[in-house]
Amino acid sequence: MIKRFLPLALVFAWAPMALAFPPCPNSELQLLPLGSPVAATELWLQAEYVMWGNEDIIDQLKNPNDPRSKCKDRLPVPDANTSDGTIQLSPAYASLGGFGIISLPELPFVATDHLHLQYALHFTVDNALLARTGDWIDLTQLEFAHDIEQANPLSAVYRVRKIQRGKGPATLEVIESRADIGPPYTKPPLSDRVVAQIPLVGEEGRTAIALRWTQFAQNPIAAEIATESTRRFEAGPVVGPPVIQYNIDSVFEVLGSSMGDDGSTDKVLYSISLPRQWADRLSMGLLDYNVPDDSQYGSEFRLVIDDPSLSAKTL
Repeated sequence: MIKRFLPLALVFAWAPMALAFPPCPNSELQLLPLGSPVAATELWLQAEYVMWGNEDIIDQLKNPNDPRSKCKDRLPVPDANTSDGTIQLSPAYASLGGFGIISLPELPFVATDHLHLQYALHFTVDNALLARTGDWIDLTQLEFAHDIEQANPLSAVYRVRKIQRGKGPATLEVIESRADIGPPYTKPPLSDRVVAQIPLVGEEGRTAIALRWTQFAQNPIAAEIATESTRRFEAGPVVGPPVIQYNIDSVFEVLGSSMGDDGSTDKVLYSISLPRQWADRLSMGLLDYNVPDDSQYGSEFRLVIDDPSLSAKTL
Protein backbone atom coordinates (compact mmCIF):
# COMPACT_ATOMS: atom_id res chain seq x y z
CA MET A 1 0.00 0.00 0.00
CA ILE A 2 1.06 3.58 -0.48
CA LYS A 3 0.05 5.29 2.74
CA ARG A 4 2.76 7.58 4.12
CA PHE A 5 1.17 8.63 7.40
CA LEU A 6 1.95 5.69 9.63
CA PRO A 7 5.72 5.57 8.96
CA LEU A 8 5.77 9.32 9.56
CA ALA A 9 3.95 8.84 12.82
CA LEU A 10 6.56 6.33 13.96
CA VAL A 11 9.28 8.91 13.33
CA PHE A 12 7.29 11.41 15.37
CA ALA A 13 6.32 8.94 18.06
CA TRP A 14 7.64 11.20 20.80
CA ALA A 15 5.16 13.93 19.95
CA PRO A 16 2.38 14.43 22.52
CA MET A 17 -1.10 13.29 21.60
CA ALA A 18 -3.97 15.74 22.00
CA LEU A 19 -7.68 15.21 22.32
CA ALA A 20 -8.20 18.88 21.49
CA PHE A 21 -6.75 18.92 17.99
CA PRO A 22 -8.77 21.05 15.56
CA PRO A 23 -10.74 21.05 13.40
CA CYS A 24 -14.10 19.98 14.80
CA PRO A 25 -15.62 17.16 12.75
CA ASN A 26 -18.99 17.81 11.12
CA SER A 27 -21.64 15.54 9.66
CA GLU A 28 -20.68 11.87 9.65
CA LEU A 29 -16.91 12.30 9.75
CA GLN A 30 -15.03 10.87 12.74
CA LEU A 31 -11.60 12.14 13.86
CA LEU A 32 -9.78 9.70 16.12
CA PRO A 33 -6.35 9.69 17.79
CA LEU A 34 -3.78 7.64 15.92
CA GLY A 35 -4.03 3.97 16.85
CA SER A 36 -7.68 4.08 17.97
CA PRO A 37 -9.82 0.98 17.37
CA VAL A 38 -11.76 1.08 14.12
CA ALA A 39 -15.12 2.71 14.77
CA ALA A 40 -18.46 1.41 13.57
CA THR A 41 -18.57 3.51 10.42
CA GLU A 42 -17.47 3.39 6.81
CA LEU A 43 -13.68 3.72 6.56
CA TRP A 44 -13.97 6.66 4.19
CA LEU A 45 -15.71 8.60 7.00
CA GLN A 46 -12.96 8.01 9.54
CA ALA A 47 -9.59 9.77 9.88
CA GLU A 48 -6.75 9.58 12.41
CA TYR A 49 -4.64 12.41 13.79
CA VAL A 50 -1.42 13.05 15.71
CA MET A 51 0.34 16.18 16.98
CA TRP A 52 3.90 17.05 15.96
CA GLY A 53 6.55 19.64 16.76
CA ASN A 54 7.25 22.23 19.43
CA GLU A 55 5.61 21.09 22.67
CA ASP A 56 5.03 24.68 23.79
CA ILE A 57 3.09 25.39 20.59
CA ILE A 58 1.15 22.15 20.90
CA ASP A 59 0.24 22.96 24.49
CA GLN A 60 -1.26 26.22 23.26
CA LEU A 61 -3.15 24.38 20.53
CA LYS A 62 -4.62 22.11 23.20
CA ASN A 63 -5.46 24.98 25.59
CA PRO A 64 -7.17 22.75 28.17
CA ASN A 65 -8.70 25.76 29.93
CA ASP A 66 -10.85 26.58 26.92
CA PRO A 67 -13.80 24.21 26.36
CA ARG A 68 -13.83 25.18 22.66
CA SER A 69 -10.09 24.65 22.24
CA LYS A 70 -10.50 21.90 19.70
CA CYS A 71 -12.39 24.35 17.49
CA LYS A 72 -9.78 27.10 17.37
CA ASP A 73 -6.06 27.77 17.04
CA ARG A 74 -3.97 30.57 18.52
CA LEU A 75 -0.57 30.62 16.82
CA PRO A 76 2.31 32.60 18.39
CA VAL A 77 5.61 33.59 16.81
CA PRO A 78 7.99 31.65 19.09
CA ASP A 79 11.19 33.26 17.80
CA ALA A 80 12.72 34.86 14.71
CA ASN A 81 12.81 32.53 11.71
CA THR A 82 13.86 32.91 8.08
CA SER A 83 12.32 30.78 5.33
CA ASP A 84 12.10 31.26 1.56
CA GLY A 85 8.72 29.51 1.53
CA THR A 86 9.64 27.06 -1.22
CA ILE A 87 7.46 23.94 -1.42
CA GLN A 88 8.39 22.13 -4.68
CA LEU A 89 6.63 18.95 -3.50
CA SER A 90 9.00 18.79 -0.52
CA PRO A 91 7.40 21.07 2.08
CA ALA A 92 9.62 22.67 4.72
CA TYR A 93 8.59 23.06 8.35
CA ALA A 94 9.87 25.54 10.93
CA SER A 95 12.00 23.93 13.63
CA LEU A 96 9.94 25.75 16.29
CA GLY A 97 6.61 25.02 14.64
CA GLY A 98 3.87 22.80 16.00
CA PHE A 99 0.78 21.43 14.30
CA GLY A 100 -1.67 18.56 13.96
CA ILE A 101 -1.61 16.02 11.14
CA ILE A 102 -4.78 14.27 9.95
CA SER A 103 -4.34 11.07 7.98
CA LEU A 104 -7.25 11.22 5.56
CA PRO A 105 -9.10 8.06 4.45
CA GLU A 106 -6.92 5.88 2.23
CA LEU A 107 -9.41 5.83 -0.62
CA PRO A 108 -7.50 3.62 -3.10
CA PHE A 109 -7.93 0.77 -0.60
CA VAL A 110 -11.09 1.58 1.40
CA ALA A 111 -13.41 2.90 -1.34
CA THR A 112 -16.09 1.01 -3.22
CA ASP A 113 -16.73 1.19 -6.95
CA HIS A 114 -18.30 4.52 -7.98
CA LEU A 115 -18.02 5.96 -4.48
CA HIS A 116 -18.41 9.76 -4.75
CA LEU A 117 -17.27 11.80 -1.73
CA GLN A 118 -16.86 15.43 -0.84
CA TYR A 119 -14.76 16.77 2.03
CA ALA A 120 -14.52 20.41 3.11
CA LEU A 121 -12.39 22.31 5.61
CA HIS A 122 -13.86 25.66 6.70
CA PHE A 123 -12.19 28.19 9.00
CA THR A 124 -11.66 31.91 9.54
CA VAL A 125 -8.42 33.89 9.99
CA ASP A 126 -8.06 37.20 11.82
CA ASN A 127 -7.52 40.29 9.66
CA ALA A 128 -4.79 41.88 11.80
CA LEU A 129 -1.69 43.15 10.02
CA LEU A 130 1.62 41.36 10.38
CA ALA A 131 4.49 43.49 11.63
CA ARG A 132 6.63 43.89 8.50
CA THR A 133 6.39 43.58 4.75
CA GLY A 134 7.49 40.05 3.79
CA ASP A 135 6.42 38.45 7.06
CA TRP A 136 4.25 35.39 6.59
CA ILE A 137 2.88 32.35 8.45
CA ASP A 138 1.83 29.02 6.90
CA LEU A 139 -1.17 27.64 8.76
CA THR A 140 -2.79 24.88 6.67
CA GLN A 141 -1.59 22.27 4.19
CA LEU A 142 -3.45 19.69 2.08
CA GLU A 143 -1.45 16.99 0.31
CA PHE A 144 -2.52 14.81 -2.61
CA ALA A 145 -0.84 11.54 -3.59
CA HIS A 146 -0.73 9.45 -6.74
CA ASP A 147 -3.04 6.44 -6.61
CA ILE A 148 -0.24 4.28 -8.04
CA GLU A 149 3.35 3.95 -6.86
CA GLN A 150 5.69 6.79 -7.86
CA ALA A 151 9.21 7.79 -6.84
CA ASN A 152 7.64 10.76 -5.05
CA PRO A 153 4.22 9.74 -3.78
CA LEU A 154 3.22 13.40 -3.45
CA SER A 155 1.40 14.73 -6.51
CA ALA A 156 0.23 18.14 -5.27
CA VAL A 157 0.57 20.32 -2.18
CA TYR A 158 -1.66 23.27 -1.26
CA ARG A 159 -0.59 25.65 1.53
CA VAL A 160 -2.59 28.48 3.05
CA ARG A 161 -0.32 31.38 3.99
CA LYS A 162 -1.07 34.68 5.74
CA ILE A 163 1.35 37.23 4.32
CA GLN A 164 2.06 40.96 4.59
CA ARG A 165 3.05 42.31 1.18
CA GLY A 166 2.92 46.04 1.90
CA LYS A 167 1.20 48.68 3.98
CA GLY A 168 -2.26 47.53 2.92
CA PRO A 169 -4.20 44.64 4.42
CA ALA A 170 -2.62 41.27 5.01
CA THR A 171 -3.59 38.57 2.53
CA LEU A 172 -4.46 34.89 2.62
CA GLU A 173 -2.74 33.10 -0.23
CA VAL A 174 -3.22 29.52 -1.37
CA ILE A 175 0.01 28.22 -2.91
CA GLU A 176 0.01 25.26 -5.27
CA SER A 177 2.98 22.96 -5.86
CA ARG A 178 2.02 20.31 -8.38
CA ALA A 179 3.76 17.57 -10.34
CA ASP A 180 3.39 16.47 -13.92
CA ILE A 181 0.54 13.97 -13.77
CA GLY A 182 0.90 12.12 -17.08
CA PRO A 183 3.22 9.27 -18.04
CA PRO A 184 6.14 8.91 -18.23
CA TYR A 185 6.26 11.20 -15.12
CA THR A 186 9.66 12.56 -16.14
CA LYS A 187 8.99 16.31 -16.05
CA PRO A 188 10.12 18.28 -12.96
CA PRO A 189 7.49 19.66 -10.59
CA LEU A 190 5.73 22.80 -11.72
CA SER A 191 6.93 25.97 -10.04
CA ASP A 192 5.10 26.94 -6.88
CA ARG A 193 2.39 29.45 -7.70
CA VAL A 194 -0.30 31.41 -5.90
CA VAL A 195 -3.70 30.19 -7.13
CA ALA A 196 -6.00 32.19 -4.83
CA GLN A 197 -5.70 35.44 -2.87
CA ILE A 198 -8.09 36.81 -0.25
CA PRO A 199 -7.39 40.31 1.16
CA LEU A 200 -7.97 40.51 4.92
CA VAL A 201 -9.81 43.83 5.01
CA GLY A 202 -10.65 45.48 8.34
CA GLU A 203 -8.04 44.82 11.01
CA GLU A 204 -10.54 44.01 13.76
CA GLY A 205 -12.48 41.43 11.77
CA ARG A 206 -11.90 37.94 10.44
CA THR A 207 -12.20 36.35 7.00
CA ALA A 208 -13.59 32.97 5.99
CA ILE A 209 -11.92 30.50 3.65
CA ALA A 210 -12.65 26.90 2.73
CA LEU A 211 -10.76 24.10 1.00
CA ARG A 212 -13.02 21.53 -0.67
CA TRP A 213 -12.02 18.32 -2.38
CA THR A 214 -14.34 15.94 -4.21
CA GLN A 215 -13.19 12.40 -4.97
CA PHE A 216 -14.57 9.67 -7.21
CA ALA A 217 -13.54 6.01 -7.06
CA GLN A 218 -14.00 3.61 -9.93
CA ASN A 219 -12.65 0.70 -11.95
CA PRO A 220 -10.43 -1.33 -9.62
CA ILE A 221 -6.97 -1.39 -11.17
CA ALA A 222 -4.69 -4.41 -11.12
CA ALA A 223 -5.12 -6.14 -7.81
CA GLU A 224 -2.14 -7.60 -6.05
CA ILE A 225 -3.14 -11.03 -7.24
CA ALA A 226 -1.59 -13.62 -5.02
CA THR A 227 -2.91 -15.74 -2.25
CA GLU A 228 0.21 -14.92 -0.27
CA SER A 229 1.04 -11.28 0.34
CA THR A 230 2.88 -9.31 2.94
CA ARG A 231 0.54 -7.07 4.88
CA ARG A 232 1.39 -3.98 6.90
CA PHE A 233 2.12 -4.53 10.55
CA GLU A 234 2.57 -8.31 10.15
CA ALA A 235 5.91 -10.03 10.26
CA GLY A 236 5.55 -12.52 7.45
CA PRO A 237 3.51 -13.76 4.49
CA VAL A 238 -0.15 -14.48 5.16
CA VAL A 239 -2.87 -16.10 3.14
CA GLY A 240 -5.74 -13.83 2.18
CA PRO A 241 -7.83 -12.41 -0.65
CA PRO A 242 -6.17 -10.08 -3.16
CA VAL A 243 -6.08 -6.37 -2.31
CA ILE A 244 -8.33 -4.28 -4.56
CA GLN A 245 -6.95 -0.86 -5.42
CA TYR A 246 -9.30 1.76 -6.86
CA ASN A 247 -8.64 4.50 -9.37
CA ILE A 248 -9.28 7.87 -7.63
CA ASP A 249 -9.99 11.13 -9.47
CA SER A 250 -10.19 14.37 -7.46
CA VAL A 251 -11.30 17.96 -7.87
CA PHE A 252 -9.78 20.56 -5.53
CA GLU A 253 -11.40 23.95 -4.89
CA VAL A 254 -10.64 27.08 -2.86
CA LEU A 255 -13.78 28.88 -1.64
CA GLY A 256 -14.16 32.44 -0.38
CA SER A 257 -16.95 34.83 0.49
CA SER A 258 -18.75 36.62 -2.32
CA MET A 259 -20.14 39.21 0.08
CA GLY A 260 -17.06 39.87 2.19
CA ASP A 261 -18.86 40.26 5.51
CA ASP A 262 -21.35 37.44 5.95
CA GLY A 263 -18.85 34.72 6.87
CA SER A 264 -19.99 32.44 4.04
CA THR A 265 -17.69 30.69 1.59
CA ASP A 266 -19.91 30.38 -1.46
CA LYS A 267 -17.60 31.67 -4.20
CA VAL A 268 -15.19 29.35 -6.00
CA LEU A 269 -11.87 31.18 -6.24
CA TYR A 270 -9.90 28.33 -7.78
CA SER A 271 -10.71 24.85 -9.09
CA ILE A 272 -8.58 22.12 -10.64
CA SER A 273 -9.05 18.49 -11.65
CA LEU A 274 -6.49 16.08 -10.25
CA PRO A 275 -6.90 12.76 -12.12
CA ARG A 276 -5.47 9.63 -10.51
CA GLN A 277 -4.81 11.50 -7.25
CA TRP A 278 -6.35 11.37 -3.79
CA ALA A 279 -6.23 13.61 -0.70
CA ASP A 280 -3.78 11.94 1.66
CA ARG A 281 -2.98 14.28 4.52
CA LEU A 282 -4.20 17.52 6.10
CA SER A 283 -2.06 19.59 8.50
CA MET A 284 -3.06 22.62 10.54
CA GLY A 285 -1.18 24.87 12.99
CA LEU A 286 2.17 26.67 12.84
CA LEU A 287 3.79 24.86 9.88
CA ASP A 288 6.40 27.34 8.67
CA TYR A 289 6.91 31.09 8.93
CA ASN A 290 9.15 33.92 7.83
CA VAL A 291 9.76 36.52 10.55
CA PRO A 292 13.45 37.54 10.36
CA ASP A 293 12.92 40.12 13.12
CA ASP A 294 10.47 39.15 15.88
CA SER A 295 10.96 42.29 18.00
CA GLN A 296 7.45 43.53 17.18
CA TYR A 297 5.81 40.20 17.99
CA GLY A 298 5.34 40.22 21.75
CA SER A 299 4.43 37.31 23.97
CA GLU A 300 0.75 38.17 23.53
CA PHE A 301 0.76 37.98 19.71
CA ARG A 302 -1.47 35.27 18.24
CA LEU A 303 -2.57 34.52 14.71
CA VAL A 304 -6.20 33.57 15.30
CA ILE A 305 -7.88 30.69 13.48
CA ASP A 306 -11.52 30.33 14.52
CA ASP A 307 -14.29 27.83 13.90
CA PRO A 308 -12.33 25.26 11.87
CA SER A 309 -14.59 22.40 10.84
CA LEU A 310 -13.97 19.35 8.68
CA SER A 311 -16.93 17.70 6.99
CA ALA A 312 -17.47 14.74 4.70
CA LYS A 313 -20.47 13.53 2.75
CA THR A 314 -21.32 11.12 -0.04
CA LEU A 315 -22.74 12.55 -3.26
